[in-house]
Amino acid sequence: MSTLDPATPAEIAAIRRRYLWMATSIFFLDLAITLIFTAAADSWANLWRSAGIGVVLMLGANWLIARWLFEPIRHYLEGRTSFESVERRLTQLPLLTARPVAVLAFLVSAFRLSTPWWVDPAKLVSLPGRKRS
Repeated sequence: MSTLDPATPAEIAAIRRRYLWMATSIFFLDLAITLIFTAAADSWANLWRSAGIGVVLMLGANWLIARWLFEPIRHYLEGRTSFESVERRLTQLPLLTARPVAVLAFLVSAFRLSTPWWVDPAKLVSLPGRKRS
């Protein structure tokens, strides 16, 4: 067992915030790409649908999963568990985080690519009342 003193609550919160920020930062890249594509394709009517799935999965679900993955590490930092019990989780945290991010990114892409099959194509490319040339 380690003889180190537990981290202070402020230090634990800072480490946790940094980890959660890094785990969910993919959302902001996804949002930027979505906005650029929406502007280029002039598909503003579809923005709520495309960005919405990104918010739900790439931000919301990803944040919940990352919080769950960090819990054993938080227990260690608080001094409630031994290093040996959290060592593997700590060393593999980036890999354990990347796996669900990849699955969520696949689901977001599958949703966006399937949109033309279940939404009226006329609603995807123009705003209501706006004529396309």
